[in-house]
Amino acid sequence: SYAERQVKPKFLNPAMPSSVARADTIVKLISAFPFLADTNLALTEAGFDMDQVRELESERMGAQGRQLINSALGGEPLGKIETVEYENLEKEE
Repeated sequence: SYAERQVKPKFLNPAMPSSVARADTIVKLISAFPFLADTNLALTEAGFDMDQVRELESERMGAQGRQLINSALGGEPLGKIETVEYENLEKEE
């Protein structure tokens, strides 16, 4: 059936049996090869599936976009931009 063909088994590397061991190995590899930190390989080796990797990449790109906007606005954190409070608006009218 279609559902059976969509099963994607994920086999973990037997050389790194636990999540702690995987994390330790990844940290050591990234220390030796810093460019690995910017790859999906590090995330998949940490145990994230491709859907999670895509979500993490999306979140990272969103954060970078917010930083870019923040810089363009003169460095004012986006959370501190003044907002109109409805209570004050009603009192002023």
